[in-house]
Parts: sequence; structure tokens; C-alpha cells
Amino acid sequence: MERFGPLRTFLLGLRVLGSELAWLLILAMRRIEIKQMRKRLDEEYLLLGRLTRERPEGDEKRELARRQVDFLGEEIAMLRDDLDARRREWIDARVARWGLEEKACE
Repeated sequence: MERFGPLRTFLLGLRVLGSELAWLLILAMRRIEIKQMRKRLDEEYLLLGRLTRERPEGDEKRELARRQVDFLGEEIAMLRDDLDARRREWIDARVARWGLEEKACE
């Protein structure tokens, strides 16, 4: 029962803190990437609006801008979903690596 005494609990807390700081770094980098893609998506929306007004339907540049808007929207959604999945994996790996599953039930 003394496996989780005050010292071990304190050390585990430090490990969790370090792990969370590492996760925050990953999260910040991914958010920067998503923000840049969102900015690019906004630019493509503006271009598509201009091309829609100026060019006939079926125009090659207009169609390319529409496909780019679709692609960027899907990519942003995928990055957000991937971030959520990585967070779950990060926590599951930490719990398994530190052997916390069995001890938490005691």
C-alpha cells in the first residue's frame, strides 16, 4: 500500500507536469499550423469570391480556387481531429508507461 507515499506522489506529479509541458509545446505548434492554414483558407475564399464575380462558371482558375478551398477546409478539420486523437494517445501512453492503470484502482 505504501507504493504511493508522499514522495512517490510528489515525483509522479513532477512527471505529469513535465509531460503536460511537453504536450503544451506540441499543442502550440499545431495551433500555429492550423492558424496559418486558416489564414490561407481565408485568402482562397477571397480569391474565389473575386473569380466568381469576374469569370464565368467552369473557368479553370475559378475551379482551382474552389478545389483549394475544399482541400484547406478538409485539411484543417483533419488536423483538429488528429490533435484530439493524439491527446488521447498521449495520455493513454503515459498511463501505460508509468503503470498507473492498476494502481489507480487500488
